[in-house]
Amino acid sequence: MAEDYSKLLCKKVEHVFGRSIVGYADCVDLSEAIKKETGKHISHQTLRRFFGIIKSNSTASTNTTNTLCQYIGFRDMQEFTTHQKAKHNKAADIDFTAIQSMFNRSSEYADNWIFWHEKTSAMLAEMILANEAVFELFAERMHKDPGAMQHIMAMFQMWDNLNKDWYMRGLRLFCRNSNEFHHKMYLATKEFLACLLNNKLADAAPYVKVLKENLPAFKEKYGTTLLPLEGAIYAELIIDAHFNNRMDEMNDYFEAAMQVLKESQNVQIPFESKETTEGFPINLCTKLNCYGLYELAAKVVGDNNIQENKKYEWHKTERVLIDILKATAYFQTGRKAKAKNIYDTIQIDCVSFDRKNLITIQYLLLKLGFTPKRATIQRKKIKQQIQQIIAQTGMVIFNNHISKFE
Repeated sequence: MAEDYSKLLCKKVEHVFGRSIVGYADCVDLSEAIKKETGKHISHQTLRRFFGIIKSNSTASTNTTNTLCQYIGFRDMQEFTTHQKAKHNKAADIDFTAIQSMFNRSSEYADNWIFWHEKTSAMLAEMILANEAVFELFAERMHKDPGAMQHIMAMFQMWDNLNKDWYMRGLRLFCRNSNEFHHKMYLATKEFLACLLNNKLADAAPYVKVLKENLPAFKEKYGTTLLPLEGAIYAELIIDAHFNNRMDEMNDYFEAAMQVLKESQNVQIPFESKETTEGFPINLCTKLNCYGLYELAAKVVGDNNIQENKKYEWHKTERVLIDILKATAYFQTGRKAKAKNIYDTIQIDCVSFDRKNLITIQYLLLKLGFTPKRATIQRKKIKQQIQQIIAQTGMVIFNNHISKFE
């Protein structure tokens, strides 16, 4: 391992850890932090040698460097060094002073809900979240800022990015440094979702464990409030149980979700004056449809009148998503005429950047389903469009759906 990468790794670890590693106590604390975040152990003595606190003629083991890289969000040392070699080809340094001032809690903007939910917020998020070089700097400099976590990272879905290492590294940094209890579960849902979209549910066990262990505390903290995150959690527990052929458990989680939805849909969310309850069923149905549990999704949309929250600037995108969820569920459960009536009203051009490809794929699947079989050329073009988006985003789960709409 080249010396410059060793020193650079030290700096990156210190940055993520939040302080310089200069003494015995720092190494003890860092060892505990690494164990907590990665599940792997590096002794404080090894860390003292790696950071040059005590002299050593030996070089760090591959296991040590790989674990340190995992602590800062990389898979291993090879990915870290490859990434560093490529960085000089990325965008030049960016000044985030103006953005930082926006997130300052004393700023009139940070406490102004309307400001953050109009186009300015979306434009800022799109600039940051859709650009690798910008996002990496944003994550490096802003990951301890609660405003950045709340109004950028947690607000925009960015399903397209869950297949991108650079995005997941930044997301983990933000969630790790958040003081909000539910952000730990938010991260686990995103990690699980990445596995789902990549058709790698066998790798999702660690994230399911986090969800199961923390769900009781989550419910105790937020009570009967109907939160979008809770809908995502139940969807993933249902999917995991089905994937592992634990059908009784799957049914139990689904019934629990339906009970929560029934009991809590009229309970006001206390800390978000503009929040409504549509996020829970939307998150629940979106993931059930992605996995292919159409019958369960149909029960949710059939039993609940899900409406978009018109207080949000992006309510038109939400309306499109709701209609696609309903049309998909009805199509796959034999109610194609009802599905077609909804499909014909969908205005696909209204979707926002952070959910565009997710929604477009599902819209194209419906389009494929409603295109006459005799129109072979048109059907072929639709499938090519779907496969092109899948290739761009890594949402390979949707390859499993094409035959279901043919």
